[in-house]
Amino acid sequence: MAREFDPEKGRDFVGRAHGWIVTHPAAWRRLVRTCERCQKTYGRVSRDLVFALCEAEGERVSDDPAFMKAHDLWSALVRYVIRYSSDDIEYKAMASNIEAAYPDLRGLPELPDWVLEGAA
Repeated sequence: MAREFDPEKGRDFVGRAHGWIVTHPAAWRRLVRTCERCQKTYGRVSRDLVFALCEAEGERVSDDPAFMKAHDLWSALVRYVIRYSSDDIEYKAMASNIEAAYPDLRGLPELPDWVLEGAA
């Protein structure tokens, strides 16, 4: 039996990620730049690769309260990175509550312009 996904849970998750981005704009911009470097270095983006790249560059994300709180928001955050990045980010989206709610990334709630300034 195939697992059924709940779009309402997906919208809630995306809403939490949106809130994190708006309240942590500097960390958001660092995440975008790190994902872009990860794409260039490894040819794809994953939570593990982003973590490894940060550690290799001396950025201790596991000690950063902003990133520690965002760990469970990765699925939604990476979709925002893909949507707003100027680079072609390769990420394998899996069937999930988020995919059920937002099958097209253009449907994600918009980020305010002031958050996006300096992200690219």
